[in-house]
Amino acid sequence: MRLFRNPQYSATSAPLKVLLLFRQSSSSFTAYPWALAQSGKLLVDTVARYDHVIKHSAWSNEHYAFEDDENCITILKGRLATQEYAALYCMGAPALDILLEHRGDPILRPYLPYSHESEMFEISEDKQLFQEWCHSLDIPIPQSCYAQSASKLFLRSDGFRYPSVLKFSKGYGGQEVFVVHSKQEIEDTLAAHPPSAETSLILQDYIDGVVGTTLFVANKGKIYGCFSLEKVRRLCEGLGPTVACRFIDSQELSQFAAKIAMKSLVSGITGFDWVQSREGQYYVIDPHLGRATPNVIISHFAGIDLGDVTHASLVEVGRSQNEIVSNQKTIWLMPQALEYLFEPKTSAQAPQVSSPQVGMAVFWCGRNESKLFILQAAECIYSQMRITFGRWRRQLTGYISRWFKG
Repeated sequence: MRLFRNPQYSATSAPLKVLLLFRQSSSSFTAYPWALAQSGKLLVDTVARYDHVIKHSAWSNEHYAFEDDENCITILKGRLATQEYAALYCMGAPALDILLEHRGDPILRPYLPYSHESEMFEISEDKQLFQEWCHSLDIPIPQSCYAQSASKLFLRSDGFRYPSVLKFSKGYGGQEVFVVHSKQEIEDTLAAHPPSAETSLILQDYIDGVVGTTLFVANKGKIYGCFSLEKVRRLCEGLGPTVACRFIDSQELSQFAAKIAMKSLVSGITGFDWVQSREGQYYVIDPHLGRATPNVIISHFAGIDLGDVTHASLVEVGRSQNEIVSNQKTIWLMPQALEYLFEPKTSAQAPQVSSPQVGMAVFWCGRNESKLFILQAAECIYSQMRITFGRWRRQLTGYISRWFKG
């Protein structure tokens, strides 16, 4: 997500054109065209696979479809070469990955999330490097140890308490994150999910507390909008993407965001994950730097117009905004909430919040996006039903096999 500052743009030049790149991710990312364009200050074009549901968005000014990754880069370069766009925003980690693979291209270089020589490319894509970077800035992180193999991890983690969190240095969306209760469980997990050669292992102190995200829009170290969310419900057995969340007010998290923005010089819509211990201490755990996250689209519940704030960052006009909290309700996000209905529930998915919940709201979709919502919901339900029926079939086969053996 690079903010390309063209001198022809000024505070009175509206709307500015921005380009959204979708690859695999959909979820509530599909509300971004509405969230950015509703203010009237931004005009949104989209690039996505030919079968991506975003092509049905009523707020997409122009949609450009690609068939494969090679075709994606060709189309992306063709659009950016026109110099019509004030910014490129990557919708999730897969979209950012393909941009970074080609970051040496002179057409793409102005739209990267950092200067093309910045060390932040490696830091933001590797959880170990990110944690070490945060530690160097005196930003609290959970106690962790790092290794390239299970044997070395055991040597370095002697004295670690269980349960602990086992992570791969690469990964996102709850992938390659496991709660383990013993060394044997670590071995079993690595046998079932062998890491790639370039991936290091992270064993992290398990902090039983509130988990959340701090999100901000920044440019050149200046934050134009910032808010924090507690994750009340999550997918992937409580380790994955947000299903339900609510706003919180924390000056400490705002200070973390300001320090990260200032030191990284990242530009765009971005953020980081955190966990709060039972004693009230916040720890930064994972980065979302350089890419958008799906829960940003509910910023209007906190009184932040994402289009206004993003436009202000593009033209570099307007004072920095601190966190604005105007809604304490638990907000359920669609279509993640539909996916959650089909997912087997565990105790790890029980809500952990810092104070009693006050009311509930549902973010269904952007204004005038009913067609997009229906198509996306149908796609989600069909996919989840296939997964559920497959699980039932495996369970039934197991029961029958045990019955015959018995």
